[in-house]
Amino acid sequence: MYQCRVPMSPHPFLNPNATITRKQRDALPFPLMLKKTPVIKNVFRQEYKDASYWAAVTSLSRLSSTPTTLSGPVVLEVVIAYERGRKIPDWDNAVAMLKAAIDGVTLAGFMKNDKQVIGMFMKQIKSISGEGYTDLTVRKATDEEINRTYT
Repeated sequence: MYQCRVPMSPHPFLNPNATITRKQRDALPFPLMLKKTPVIKNVFRQEYKDASYWAAVTSLSRLSSTPTTLSGPVVLEVVIAYERGRKIPDWDNAVAMLKAAIDGVTLAGFMKNDKQVIGMFMKQIKSISGEGYTDLTVRKATDEEINRTYT
């Protein structure tokens, strides 16, 4: 099982339903005011992926033994803590917003490929401290989770 804390929650622009207004574009702290929405979303997606990657690498480096990448079916356990003033999005939108974080921990070596994920538990909360963060745990799936059938 591998765990890390990403020191940010997904940016609101990563919501698949988010639109970026001219006013929001003008307020961005980087020179992308004239860029299209997909370009701006990509900047925030890359920022979240990088933050997740470095959080995972740091977590792996703290382990006493040499970490091995998880193979086989895995389950993700995620807690997204939103900073003060943020609305909590619908569950399905929050899952879509996590794509960059999942890619980051995969790149860091928590798992070989995100195709291994067979299930996910997610909780969305308001951060007590007011600062946003994302806790990610990747663990091997249990036999019950692997063999569960749905009718």
